[in-house]
Amino acid sequence: MTSSSSDNSRPPLVALVGNPNTGKTSVFNALCGTRQQVGNYPGVTVEKKTGSFDWDGQTIQVVDLPGLYSLNPLSPDEQVATDGILAHAPGMPTPDLLIFVADSTNLKRNLLLYSQIADTQKPVIAVITMMDLLDGEGVQIDIDQLGHCLNIPMAVLTKGDAKQVQQLKNIIGDALDQPPIPTVCLAFEPAIGSMLDDLQHMFPQISRFDARALLFGSQNVRVGDPMLGAMQQKVQALREQADSSNLTPAALVTQRYQWAEAIVQRVEKRSEKALTFSRKLDRILTHRFFGLIIFAAVMFLMFQSIYTWAVPFMDLIETGISTLSDVVGSSLAARPLLASIMVDGMIAGVGSVIVFLPQIVILFLFVAVLEDSGYLSRAAFLMDKLLGWTGLNGRAFIPMLSSFACAVPGIMAARVMPDPKARMATILVSPLMSCSARLPVYILLISAFIEPRFGASWAAVTLFAMHGIGLLIALPIAWILNKGILKTPDMPFILELPVYRLPNWTNVVFRAYEAGKKFTVRAGTVIFAFSIIIWALSYFPRPDHIADDIRAQAQSQDALLIDQQIAGAYLEQSYLGTAGKAIQPIFGPLGFDWKITVGILGAFPAREVILSTLGIIYQIGEADEESDDLKQRMAAESWPDGSQVFTPLVAIVLMIFFALCSQCMSTLITVQRELNSWKWAGFLFTYMTALAYLLSLVTYQGGKALGLG
Repeated sequence: MTSSSSDNSRPPLVALVGNPNTGKTSVFNALCGTRQQVGNYPGVTVEKKTGSFDWDGQTIQVVDLPGLYSLNPLSPDEQVATDGILAHAPGMPTPDLLIFVADSTNLKRNLLLYSQIADTQKPVIAVITMMDLLDGEGVQIDIDQLGHCLNIPMAVLTKGDAKQVQQLKNIIGDALDQPPIPTVCLAFEPAIGSMLDDLQHMFPQISRFDARALLFGSQNVRVGDPMLGAMQQKVQALREQADSSNLTPAALVTQRYQWAEAIVQRVEKRSEKALTFSRKLDRILTHRFFGLIIFAAVMFLMFQSIYTWAVPFMDLIETGISTLSDVVGSSLAARPLLASIMVDGMIAGVGSVIVFLPQIVILFLFVAVLEDSGYLSRAAFLMDKLLGWTGLNGRAFIPMLSSFACAVPGIMAARVMPDPKARMATILVSPLMSCSARLPVYILLISAFIEPRFGASWAAVTLFAMHGIGLLIALPIAWILNKGILKTPDMPFILELPVYRLPNWTNVVFRAYEAGKKFTVRAGTVIFAFSIIIWALSYFPRPDHIADDIRAQAQSQDALLIDQQIAGAYLEQSYLGTAGKAIQPIFGPLGFDWKITVGILGAFPAREVILSTLGIIYQIGEADEESDDLKQRMAAESWPDGSQVFTPLVAIVLMIFFALCSQCMSTLITVQRELNSWKWAGFLFTYMTALAYLLSLVTYQGGKALGLG
């Protein structure tokens, strides 16, 4: 096999292109298997998925470009996909072959994009997916006739069938040897062709696609400013000529639809069916009343599963972390400083985040199943009515849903928003969703101060309320951002509902694996670094006389209790403890003492770190949300006047503060990367912290005034 690449030093490169939800991921996984990597394109935050496979003794590289509807992009994902097709994508060489992936259940819409790709005059083959769903729709497609109409090689791929995968690889290999150039015969093409010839004759430096884009107003023309200046008069004259012949952009789009419709009529045969299976389901699942009830039930099942199914795996991880800590601590007993940095800094810091990996994986398993089955689009449709008044639309539902597990993937999922301002607003409100890192704080405080006094029912209501408060606050905040600050334009919400289908379990597993991998890498980098910083602030300075004084006063006390007292005393006089005492007057109106304040400061890298910090402060050593000793010590804590520090009111106020405050360095860094601005990351931290403080203040002072303190 010979490569058509201009760079003979690299393997051939093929790029998967197509509309969203057409099965590109299935094709990519079928071709590459486990030989794939995920990263970002240089200079942008859009995800790049690459892989490879072997054919005829040679490695072929594959890149899965983001889904798009048109070569006139409306979102960052579509811009990257367009640039990849036109060889403008940063850090990616020119593809030697485009693999156009088309969903057989939405062939007409897919062909509209194909007609634009054909204009690029790049080699193309087509893969038709989801053919197994057509029987339920009463549709048959003549694949041979479709290939004849498009004049390119065609392949069919249904759920990774081994023979079909091998046939596709053979077609790719043959197409790299003899590149097939597509043609689309539109009614206006002869007239357009003569104008393009005229423009290219005068300016041979530009491609035919760029010449077409110049004439019909595309924003994706990549030619130098001097050349554009020289072309201006010629382009204007040709545009006037096109307008006089009714060759307008709108007329050309109409022509493309008519061409696609003609192709579909030639290759499709539809039986008479009063109502397809998908339409029958949609009568219930998208109903304005029953649909919302079913949606609420699905969400309840999902979150209930996240909390219950993950418990055994979280316990296993905690046991592993505890065992590792014991082994490392014992082996470094002669070097207490090194033992502390390893156990209390590195292992405890990263371990406090890794323990939530099962919840992240389970969430993305659910999301992948909902998306692959076609239900997630229905959920976005239902949520559009809830979100519309805020200036967002149903697309924002997916980032906000993802943020209930972790704000980082939620923020990254905001790329589905087509308008930059709407995307920014979605990013700035998604961290208000109550992520899984807040759950240990809720469980500790509810089980210690709510359930013993008010019972299990009110404990459940409190937990539900803490998960709902972020969403309730996010909606008016989104309205303020969109209407007052960002001036986001109104966006029509156009959503095509795919047919229902059984999930592709290979795709589901890969999605969950990639989400877990990203989460783990984040814990191993950002959280790791800041855990070391927080450890250092809580460890130093460390004068020896503190330990000597406590041991001298302890006399016959238990050795473990003495060690816990020493740890608490060291933390109190550390840089972190000193800072907590210094700013405690700021948090005093919320009912927080200096120990709670230190816990808040220590939880900045990751919210759940407050548990281990409180465990040290209250002199019990390692602690988690189920630690009875920690609950007893917190309940016994008192102010100088003898009144309790922790009451049910203070517990609720602290949960409200954690529900709304931006205490996650990974989130702030992700916002900076996605928006390419520390200004907006700083804005997020400032407004969320101020909002958390204000609502906590109102709750505490209001509760005190009502005699609830």
